Amino acid sequence: MEVNYPSPQDAPQQPAPLNSEFLQRGRIEGKNDWWRYTLGIVISMAGYFLFSVPVLLIMMKGVAQLGITDPEEMTKAMTNPKVLGIDTNLFLILLLLGYVGGMIGLYLAVRYLHNKPFVSIITAATRIRWKRFTGAAIAWFIFSCICIFIAWVIDPANLQFTFNLKPFLITVAIAILFLPAQTWWEEFLLRGYLMQGIAQTTKTALIPILATSLIFGLLHSGNPEVAAYGFWYSMPMYILPGLLFAMIAVMDGGLEIPMGFHFANNLFGTIAVTNDVSAIQASTIFRQINPDQLIDLLSLIQYPLFLLLFWMIYKWDFKKLYK
Repeated sequence: MEVNYPSPQDAPQQPAPLNSEFLQRGRIEGKNDWWRYTLGIVISMAGYFLFSVPVLLIMMKGVAQLGITDPEEMTKAMTNPKVLGIDTNLFLILLLLGYVGGMIGLYLAVRYLHNKPFVSIITAATRIRWKRFTGAAIAWFIFSCICIFIAWVIDPANLQFTFNLKPFLITVAIAILFLPAQTWWEEFLLRGYLMQGIAQTTKTALIPILATSLIFGLLHSGNPEVAAYGFWYSMPMYILPGLLFAMIAVMDGGLEIPMGFHFANNLFGTIAVTNDVSAIQASTIFRQINPDQLIDLLSLIQYPLFLLLFWMIYKWDFKKLYK
């Protein structure tokens, strides 16, 4: 009986290995059909929305009782616990609960839909490099403190001291417990899972980097800051950090440094200073009266600054971004 073996031309064409160990790990482990990534994102987002039902019901009830119909005013009111008539810290818990659901959904998709170890979407190393996370978080938090100090020196009247020990300590506890789920879910989903998914067929890391940075910005387009300051003014504040984090993930072989940056940034905004249009309302030390363009400018400067600083420390190879 004659057997017809497939010719080499019939074999599926595999893209050349990527120069990034992190993205390449996403190719060689588990099951990586495009539909699995699509379904995995749906599962993770479903977990997010399911766990967000309590806070969404509170938002809709509050807006309905106030009779707000203007879209911009509605966006502001839905993230302001004082307007909604709910305790600030309780509202913070409910707001962050959705990210716990998103993380659970993502874990299930990676482990059981792709048959991969969850750590594979976090780092190319065998285990998470926590020293990198800690160093990045401390550096970012210190720089954020310096920025606020400069803003206070230049315009002290714009920062209102609102420190209240008991609610502040509760806010700190909530932030430590829940902020990792919020910040790391965004990192794992976008710069881990999705970036590895897009890299399945690309020749370089450049397309996954740019695509996930743009998506990261657009996902935040519904934030109250965007409604208050304008789309084109706000988008660089989201796209640029996304770009920085994606570049570092590719060159450093993992998300540990972006995890530290992202956590410290949101922790600072949760416990140190906030304003009326911030997406996260909490019992902070200071409250900003009016938006400060100086702080926005300093935040833009910090991205290339930190890229250069950590490049000097870890001797990254920039060729991994395009080869």
